[in-house]
Amino acid sequence: MWVVPDTAGIQPGYEQLDITEELERGGLVTVASGMAKHADQRAIRIQNQYAGLLAARLADGESVTLPDAPFVHLFVARGAVDLESSGLLETGDAARITISEGRRVTAVGGSAEVLVWEMHAQLG
Repeated sequence: MWVVPDTAGIQPGYEQLDITEELERGGLVTVASGMAKHADQRAIRIQNQYAGLLAARLADGESVTLPDAPFVHLFVARGAVDLESSGLLETGDAARITISEGRRVTAVGGSAEVLVWEMHAQLG
């Protein structure tokens, strides 16, 4: 996913970070962010103060709570999950959520991996 920088005219950059240890500990892990609330976390820095990418590896039956945000994009990279109030999502499925209010995602039928974009920018 391409996230447009919130500052014009900046130079493109590239970073790479191994987050295997963080993912193995469980919960949502910040992968990339420009948000102030993620400043102290080990993550790739992006030039957008309104967006953050999180990831989780879930064992069967394990859950994480989606961030409270005006816009959330959930992508199931591997396995299957139950998205609270919506139902089953499987590998390759995605859900666009507005005003997430802490909905839970639970791995079903085995382990799962999810990517979650948390976005706070307001529409024009």
